[in-house]
Amino acid sequence: MVAVTERVRRKIRRAEYDRMVEVGLFQHERLELIRGELVAMSPIGVKHATAVTELYRRLDRACPDGLVVRCQQPLICADESEPEPDLAVVPFDPAPTTHPTWALLVIEVADSSRGVDLGDKAALYAESDVDEYWVVDLDAGCVHVHRDRAAGRWTAITIHAADQPLTPRALPDLTVTLAALVAPRR
Repeated sequence: MVAVTERVRRKIRRAEYDRMVEVGLFQHERLELIRGELVAMSPIGVKHATAVTELYRRLDRACPDGLVVRCQQPLICADESEPEPDLAVVPFDPAPTTHPTWALLVIEVADSSRGVDLGDKAALYAESDVDEYWVVDLDAGCVHVHRDRAAGRWTAITIHAADQPLTPRALPDLTVTLAALVAPRR
């Protein structure tokens, strides 16, 4: 008798995942497809929701014709992945047949997801067609900005304090600070 020492796993292809979603298999679950595996997404807390909402408002106002902001919607990435970033600035498609495959800017707001956002997702977005990637780190009070991809890696990563102004390359007329995003509006 031959002993099995390692379990064989079969990853899900993006097309299979999309079909499962289409037929309603995951209706009441918050999941995303990362490198062929279904990954549960963390619940969204108040600080996280506030930062995403405020960022969305500002990005949407700053987007020129031809670009659109997507909030927690799928983005087709490398390696059979279809994450749902908190925000993505993508080209506007008046008659889409698939989810976007290119983003000028992807933003993840991190509290409980910090390790994944700065690790696995940063690597995934560097391997994909993402021009710029921000991690709004609520716990540390800073923003990690990833720019300039080469050979599947980010070559420029900077960390910005909560009061330091940031401007996305794709939206040069927009300047934001983390402090303004999480402060209560008056």
